[in-house]
Parts: sequence; structure tokens; C-alpha cells
Amino acid sequence: MQTEIVNLKKIISNKNIRLDVKYYQSIKKYEFFLKNKKICKFTNIVDITIPHKIKKDDLVFHNKGNSFKLEFAKQDIQNNNNNLVLKSKDNIFSESYISWYLSNDEIKNYLMLFSRGNVIFYISKNVFTNLYIIYPSNKEYPKTEVTIQNNSKFKEVIKIYLNEYNKNIEIENYLSASFLVGAICEALLYEILLDSGLSNNDLSNKKTVQLLDYIKIRGIDIDTKILNDFKEINKKRNLIHPERASKDIDKIYNLEKDIEPIFNRIVKEFGL
Repeated sequence: MQTEIVNLKKIISNKNIRLDVKYYQSIKKYEFFLKNKKICKFTNIVDITIPHKIKKDDLVFHNKGNSFKLEFAKQDIQNNNNNLVLKSKDNIFSESYISWYLSNDEIKNYLMLFSRGNVIFYISKNVFTNLYIIYPSNKEYPKTEVTIQNNSKFKEVIKIYLNEYNKNIEIENYLSASFLVGAICEALLYEILLDSGLSNNDLSNKKTVQLLDYIKIRGIDIDTKILNDFKEINKKRNLIHPERASKDIDKIYNLEKDIEPIFNRIVKEFGL
């Protein structure tokens, strides 16, 4: 009955997917969801564009951020964030049905397999090339808003630390801010290395210097200047130790002019 057969081996051989239990389970659930259904490739029936302007009632996929959202535009707006607009090319597949279909957990989890990024996540337009859609039954489908949430624990930690950092900067508490910046950068390095395929066990109890060594060993492409910023922030974070601080009192007094420019470069690089 299927118009096309999903090739599971082809999907999981994609080098961009980490092959752990969670990922295999998502693929298996996706495959089972499509089993014995009449299906076709998503891009055969949906036109995916990045227009300069989004029109009212367009089906919009916000494909960047801490979570991904699918919604119908409530008004005409400029597409400043280069969001994707999904338009049906086939009358059988209404845009209401498309939104409902993408709201299924099996599909949301499948799309999350292909999300990229270390802190600000991103799903490429090309991800939809290997997505399949089931033919609708003869019933009405409501317009459905969909949120695909990324459940990164380190991402949540970074969010908490960053909020505290901003509070400390506002009251010119630069010493505490430097400790928080060090913690944020360490969490960011963990997230980058997990994204490269390492496990939590691989990184357990590793300090910032060791995490930076892993970055180098695995050949992860990060600008040398940014890596040096990580090292410099780690030195300033180490002022939390009284013995080190007593040897570098001047560094404490210079934190006001030092900490923000360095951290701002990292914020810009990784979209914090």
C-alpha cells in the first residue's frame, strides 16, 4: 500500500546522527508509525521556502532557537529570522493536516535527531528531504501549533547561569560574574563535546582545561581566538581560590574591563 518504502538502514547510516539507544528508539518509532500506511515524501507535497515576507495564515516553521515552533502566522510580518514557510502543493494535503501531522511525537522526535548546534539549535530545510508523510483520512484536521522542545540539561544550566550573570553585571558585581562566566563556558564545552558524539561518561568530572584538550583532539572547528577566550575566562574563574587570588589581586580589580568583552565574543560566536 505504501507509495514509497522507508529505508531504515539508509536513515541511520547518516553520519550526522549519534547512534545511541535514544536515537535508535526514535528511528524505530518513526518507522513503526509509518508501517503499512500509504505514504509519500514530504517534499513531494509540501513546498518549503524562506520568503522575505511572511503572510497572514502562512504555516511557519521557526527552525532556530532553544525550541522549534510550527504555527500559522497571525499577521503579515518580515521574515527577519529566515524561518521556513510550508505550503501544500497537493489539495489532498491541507496545511491544517500538515500541521497536525508534524504534531505527532514520532515525527517531532525524528526531526530532533537532525537538529544541530551547541546552544542555539537549528533544523535545516534539507532535513525534510528524508521525511515521509501519511496520506490523510477523510476527516477534518484542526490547525495545530507545534512546539518541539530540546531537552538538553546543559542548555538549561546555561540559561540559569546566564540569567544570574546578567543580574551581577547590572549591579557591577564583576567578581561573581566572572565565576558564572566560567561555569557557563564549561557547560558550553560539555554541550559541544556531547554534540560531537562523546557520552556523559566520557566527560565525567573533566575540568575546563581537559575539555579544551578534547576539543583539540577531536578536531572540532572552533576559532583559535575563541579557544583562547575560553582559556582566559578559566583563569579568571580560578580567582575563586583564595591562594590564587592573593597572588593576582590586580586581576580582581581589572575584571570590570576584562570580563565583558571576552564573554561577549563567546556570546556572539555561539548565539547565547
